[in-house]
Amino acid sequence: MATFQHGKNGFLALGYETATTVATIPTLTAAISATTAMGSITGFTNSLLDGNKANPIVTGGTTYGIFLGGVPNYLTTAVTASGGTLQVAATAATGAQVLSMVNISPYINDISFPQQIETQETTTFSAAGVKTYIVGLRGYTISFGGMLDLTTAATNAPGGVDKIMSNIIDFQNVSSANLVSFVYGPATPGALNGGTADLKYYGQGILTKYDLKSSVSGVVTFDGELQVTGVVTRTTAL
Repeated sequence: MATFQHGKNGFLALGYETATTVATIPTLTAAISATTAMGSITGFTNSLLDGNKANPIVTGGTTYGIFLGGVPNYLTTAVTASGGTLQVAATAATGAQVLSMVNISPYINDISFPQQIETQETTTFSAAGVKTYIVGLRGYTISFGGMLDLTTAATNAPGGVDKIMSNIIDFQNVSSANLVSFVYGPATPGALNGGTADLKYYGQGILTKYDLKSSVSGVVTFDGELQVTGVVTRTTAL
């Protein structure tokens, strides 16, 4: 019998750096092993994680982890003053990019993850008079929408969704190499604090749309869209 999922458990987190530190994305200053305490990882000066390693996500009041070189890595133990234990997907080498995993799920109520597969026409002269095709390139986008929150950002914190989107735009504008990491789960976040790993998709992309919408009789809402670039990984291992 089929097993279905309820949409209320959807999850989307983004990885980026704050507007004040976009010129220098944090990187690992030393290699780390498969299980590492957050408090032992250095090199986060003036970043979202600076002084905040005990709670690498503050949005939504929940802690999930960080992106290492675009790969999501989750905390497997409860958070303490020095941080929880991080379950690393694979041993991370010196120089790996480190981005805080900012949970935007508390602000959104709709996520769309279309996968487009191009076809290339290969029709030749034929009395049969039919078209033929081969499989072409594949592409992805992530669209999301929800309610606007204008909360300002405290030191080393993401703030409300408007501040998050503004920081992402600034992050991208500094360098074309600055890509936004994402992890999307249609069910639950996954192996948080030792939980069961669930299906998720992760990769990197560019924020191409941030649309604010005001209605005289309704809540102020927003829409956003990421144009994914490169490979998207589908996994239950994280």
